Amino acid sequence: MGRNVKEYLRLIDAYSHVQKHGEVCPANWEEGKEAMNANRTGVAEYLSAN
Repeated sequence: MGRNVKEYLRLIDAYSHVQKHGEVCPANWEEGKEAMNANRTGVAEYLSAN
């Protein structure tokens, strides 16, 4: 993480989202963006929508 505070805060937001919603966050996810369920169907739905 080094000196990139914005990235550190993004990771904290992603971790909080996982704990609250039970969804996983794709790469470069930011608060308010769509996440996905951690199963084959959830990933397929996310990829087909994005």
